[in-house]
Amino acid sequence: MEKRTVLHLFYLFSAILLLFLLLVFYIRLNNRPSEHLEKAEKECTDLEHILERNRLDVSLGYNSLNYYILHGRPVGFQYELAKYFADYLNVELSIIVTNDIREAVNMLRNGKCDIVCADLTISEGRFGDDIVFTLPYAYTSQLLIQQKRENPDEMVSSVEDLAGKTVYIPSGSVFKSILKTEIAHLSHPPVIIEVKYYGSEHLIDAVADGIIGYTIADQHLASYHAYIYDNLDISLEIGGDKPMGWCMRKGSEHLLEAFDSWLYNFCGSREYGYLYHRFYENPWKFSKTSDGYFSAKQETISAYDDVIKKHSGEIGWDWRLIAALIYEESHFRHDLVSYAGAFGIMQLMPVTAAKFGVGPESSAEEHIKAGIKLIQFLDDSFIEAVPDSIERKKFVLAAYNLGEGHIRDAMALADKYNKNPRLWENNVEYYLIAKSQHRYFTDEVVDYGYCKGQATAGFVKSILERYEHYKNMFP
Repeated sequence: MEKRTVLHLFYLFSAILLLFLLLVFYIRLNNRPSEHLEKAEKECTDLEHILERNRLDVSLGYNSLNYYILHGRPVGFQYELAKYFADYLNVELSIIVTNDIREAVNMLRNGKCDIVCADLTISEGRFGDDIVFTLPYAYTSQLLIQQKRENPDEMVSSVEDLAGKTVYIPSGSVFKSILKTEIAHLSHPPVIIEVKYYGSEHLIDAVADGIIGYTIADQHLASYHAYIYDNLDISLEIGGDKPMGWCMRKGSEHLLEAFDSWLYNFCGSREYGYLYHRFYENPWKFSKTSDGYFSAKQETISAYDDVIKKHSGEIGWDWRLIAALIYEESHFRHDLVSYAGAFGIMQLMPVTAAKFGVGPESSAEEHIKAGIKLIQFLDDSFIEAVPDSIERKKFVLAAYNLGEGHIRDAMALADKYNKNPRLWENNVEYYLIAKSQHRYFTDEVVDYGYCKGQATAGFVKSILERYEHYKNMFP
């Protein structure tokens, strides 16, 4: 009896031990994937993520030289340099707009963007040990901005003359440390006020308008505004030439290596030479601040903004999206006639124009009103087939360009070949492009035959991209 009890205890202990070992094995087995995942995440660089998602996210500040809308399209040194790099990576460029450098760096630190693209003076450790700088793309000095005076003695002509003055600078800029170095010997140094959410351009405007007395700006931006405002003086240099670069997270070594390698080669190219010349050497020759398309200064997309706002509101469409469509169609030119016979600012075909009561002699406003009525007609036509209003806009834009029949054909093909006829990208768009192939434009579900859908797919994409830029500029 005692032997049997011992045997039972042995079996019980063995069972408990086995259960314990199985439990440990189970826990380790379940922890292993997360450990491997964590390791894989560490090994997966930012560059790999960017290539995988097919998008480069950059932070950009808007001003008259870095990023703005000219004649309805986005331009600017920082924007165009970022676009060149995104094209080199063969990915889309996505822009997050902020003129606050600290906010931009925090977005970078929190993974909300991949690069901060700005006029950043390179200074290692400036934003902390977790932020690194690229190779320099340019060099520039910093200048004091002040109003001209009738009496030259009232002007600040040296650093010593800044004693007791107040100087306004953008929050988070390097100007503070540069200025402090220059005024360290003064017994009565100037007051330095950092302004949040406003870049150098706004502060230069404030000096020109007499709202503030002094600010500091990089040489190229200062020279540009001195050309615009004849009451500005920029003769006093604060510090010498300094390298300008972008910044990234410290863990983005592969992205940094890719950018630096690309920049090293790009800086020797004709494209870079032209870009640098436009925005750093003679920017006033290339930026037309007097017309109605220069949004950074006059805050308009075109001369027709009020008309577009008025009539787009009647159908519940964002006026900026309508403006992006008009730019794509005519660049806001009312005298334009296409090879196919479309005419006017909305590029309406004669039959369509007549349907909505306008002709070549009608005014631009009448054409805009007619074009918006056509948009409403197409929107109503697709509402049952594409119930999502955001997605439906892509179908409407495509139909505006190519006609509703071809879009319906592409939807039918998508439905037949197991794509989603209610989604545009990689679904209906795919079969619209495919309609240039004999196999598809002769398919039994196709009623309107051959079309070169690639052009319309590009048309929709360009409008949506420009719409994002317009939203950045006109929130």
